[in-house]
Amino acid sequence: MNSFGFDHDYYQKVGGVAMGKKMGPNYACLFVGFVERQMLDSYPGNNPQLYKRCIDDVIGAKSSTRQDLEDFIHYCSTYHPALQCTFNISETSLSFLDLCLCISDDKISTSIHYKPTDTHS
Repeated sequence: MNSFGFDHDYYQKVGGVAMGKKMGPNYACLFVGFVERQMLDSYPGNNPQLYKRCIDDVIGAKSSTRQDLEDFIHYCSTYHPALQCTFNISETSLSFLDLCLCISDDKISTSIHYKPTDTHS
C-alpha cells in the first residue's frame, strides 16, 4: 500500500514500487529478468552474441546488418508496455553505467565515463 498526501489531497500508487524502497531494485531485477527471458525466447530473428544487464541497463553486441540490429531493438522496445528502451548504436565506443568501452585493434579498452550532469563532488 503505497499512499501519500500532498496539498490536502491523498494519492495511492497503483503500479510499480515506490522509489527508495529496499526491495525496489530486487523487484526490478526479477521483473525485467522474467520479461527479458520471454522476449529473447520469442524473438524471431537472431539474438545478440553479447547481451548483459545490470538491473535495468543493458549492453549488447551483435554481428549483423544495422537494419537487423534496429529490428531487434524495435522488438525489445515494443515487447512490454511497462518497459521503455532508449539506445545508442556505435561501432567504436559506448557508455555503459560508469564505463566507456572503446574498440580499437580488435580489443576492448575501458575508461571511466562521467555523465554531463556529474559534479565530481
